[in-house]
Amino acid sequence: MALMGGQDYEFNYHKSVFNKKLLTKLLTKTGFREIETWDAVTDFGADIGDWSTGSLRKKGVGSFPISLNLKAVR
Repeated sequence: MALMGGQDYEFNYHKSVFNKKLLTKLLTKTGFREIETWDAVTDFGADIGDWSTGSLRKKGVGSFPISLNLKAVR
């Protein structure tokens, strides 16, 4: 299971984890607007084969997404 990047080569690491509220706040503060979530199938026409569509299952809770996918305009 990947968490914070696949970590299978030098540049495939994430060093921070964000929730939607915090990342939206940071994007807004740095001049981005029209911040919204994106979905691979809707925006690209297909699953793009990365973790953007992945989810985790938790017993008694169901599933929840692995990735926070936001797009914005600057």
